Amino acid sequence: MKRAAAEPEILPLLSARWSPRAFADVNLSLDDLAPVFEAARWAPSANNQQPWVFVAASRSEDPEGFERLANCLLPGNRRWAPRAPVLVLAAARMLRPDGKPIGTALYDLGLAVGMMTVQATAEGLWLHQMAGFDAGVATGTLGLPEDVQPVAMIAIGPIGDAAELPEDLRGREISARERQPRDAFVHRGRFGG
Repeated sequence: MKRAAAEPEILPLLSARWSPRAFADVNLSLDDLAPVFEAARWAPSANNQQPWVFVAASRSEDPEGFERLANCLLPGNRRWAPRAPVLVLAAARMLRPDGKPIGTALYDLGLAVGMMTVQATAEGLWLHQMAGFDAGVATGTLGLPEDVQPVAMIAIGPIGDAAELPEDLRGREISARERQPRDAFVHRGRFGG
């Protein structure tokens, strides 16, 4: 497992989180993931709009639904992500029922997925979030309404053996995690300060 070299130290649950590409070949149902989706349910959102939308399928429970989700992936992610037991499309409802825009919808979705990630990590499951998918294919294939914007695909499952990945992905799986320094993104009092 790759832990974050955080300084100062952060919660062990947060330092344990990372995004594997190697997933164990196990059966995992959406019922098994109920606590993970429940964590998203309780995420904060502006005006309690709760704009997140998830389309999920388990490879073992719903092979056709899983294949629909897998077909939304771009070729690079299609090489490894369908080995995960569950695929999820994370999307955001962009309009309120009165037709006004939800300006914080993407922010709120990100926080909901963050809550899912922490819950999954606590349960020994891992998420790999991906921008490498075709939003147009996802919208059409999954029957999303016009006001729902696909944002990310997520592979979920227990960590597998990196040796089972295509050779060019193995090194990325075991390499050290890197982050920019805090001073690069925390500005004191004003941007650049």
